[in-house]
Amino acid sequence: MSTRTPTKSTRKLRAKPTTISKRKEPSGYQKIPDELRLKIWQEASLPHGVHYFTLETPPNPTPRRNLPEIMLPITVKPLEAAQSDSSAWRVRSNIRGIDNTAWEVMAKWEKKDSIKLIGTPNTSSSNASTRVKPKGLVDTANDLVCFRWKGLVHPERIIAPEDREMLSCLKRVGLEYKMHLGSAKDYIPPFTCVCAQRPHKHLLICPLPLDYFIKYFSGADTFYFVVKLTGQMIKGEPSGPRGQKRQHGGKAKRKPAAQLISEATSHFREIALREKLEVFHDKKNTYYEMRKCDTEILTIHDHMWQSVDGARMRREARRTRDIVFFGRTREKYVWFKALLCAPT
Repeated sequence: MSTRTPTKSTRKLRAKPTTISKRKEPSGYQKIPDELRLKIWQEASLPHGVHYFTLETPPNPTPRRNLPEIMLPITVKPLEAAQSDSSAWRVRSNIRGIDNTAWEVMAKWEKKDSIKLIGTPNTSSSNASTRVKPKGLVDTANDLVCFRWKGLVHPERIIAPEDREMLSCLKRVGLEYKMHLGSAKDYIPPFTCVCAQRPHKHLLICPLPLDYFIKYFSGADTFYFVVKLTGQMIKGEPSGPRGQKRQHGGKAKRKPAAQLISEATSHFREIALREKLEVFHDKKNTYYEMRKCDTEILTIHDHMWQSVDGARMRREARRTRDIVFFGRTREKYVWFKALLCAPT
């Protein structure tokens, strides 16, 4: 009886086991006790998170029907580019889909009274059932909401009541302290100086429109100037002793930007931990509270604190005026602080 030589296809069939494979060993995460998993996801959910939203107004106020005064419609929505948005609410939204423990942590977190939905529905579709609401859930008691403003800043009295109610629940509000560039030739920055004789034209943020902006958030306790750290805003020192690493002009060579950023970040991190200053987080960055006495290494030191002090003095002057003339003030005391945004 002749034996048949096995072909390549029959060898593959014989190689496959017919019995059930052994159960795989649990991964390192699966071996972690539930109590420790709970703490991991609580910390990963960024309990003191930073969120970015755009706040846009039309260039000119338009009257609304059946309202005695002009109302200014405000559009609040998350950043359009989700890939580049490092907001904490996006991190939390992704965490809840990882496993049951993470879902329980986020479900319990969303039941807190301080959790609010910030943002307006996307009304681009005519069918109301297809409109998608942003999942911008914010812990108004602990989180910081930083706005990117589009349009002109108008007095608080012309904001629609429904928009005012949504913004008034925020306790910590921030504004990016950076140069706003427009594509049009007649572009006017939203916080340009509008005072008589323009005494603040050299500042990025004038106290008067900033005061209008802060009035939008009647429940705010603290307002932050958020500064993103770059190598150009650091007063760098020579990287070597005199006579070494000189440029053609005879000046000492400046340290690399990455080294300057790393040293400045360590500087503000150590101060924040030692002095127990405020620290916030988002997906990519850490935000450290800065004091005036610690920011002399930054090129924006002078004009940034002029804006901070100007906003503080203007609000204090109005509170004092109300107390003198009316015996009381409706203005809530607001702390003005600066935050440094640096890579984690």
